[in-house]
Amino acid sequence: MNKTIVVVLQLVLSLLASTILAADGSGNIAGYGNTVWGITEEEVLKAEPRAKKVDKPTTNEASDIISITIDRIEIELTEFQVWFKFDSKHRKLKQVILQSVNDLSPAATFATVEKLLTQKYGAPTYKQAGKNVS
Repeated sequence: MNKTIVVVLQLVLSLLASTILAADGSGNIAGYGNTVWGITEEEVLKAEPRAKKVDKPTTNEASDIISITIDRIEIELTEFQVWFKFDSKHRKLKQVILQSVNDLSPAATFATVEKLLTQKYGAPTYKQAGKNVS
C-alpha cells in the first residue's frame, strides 16, 4: 500500500499533453527533462541518456503503453523512478510518471514535487488535493 501512496505522484507531468498538443498542434511543448510531448520512444531514448526500454512493457485500461524508464533520479533529496507513457495508436509520449523509490513521507514528497512543478510550469489544470495533480 505504501508503494501506491508512495506516489500516486502521478504528479502527472502530463499536463494532459495529448489535449494540449491537439489544441496547439506544435508538438514542441517541453516535457520531462530533454523530452517534448508527442515524441516517439526512440526520440525519448535519444533525448534522455539514462532512459532505457523496459523488458516487458505494460499497458493500462486505456491501452497506453509504459515502455521506457529511468531507474533512479534525485529530486529534492528524494529518489524517483521515471516511467514514460505512450499512446498505443501512435506511440507518442503523452505522460511522465514519477514514482518515489523508498519514500518515508509520501505526503511531504508530493507537496515538494507539486511545488517545484508549479514553480516551473504554472498552476495545475487539475488537482485532487494530496493525490493527483495534472
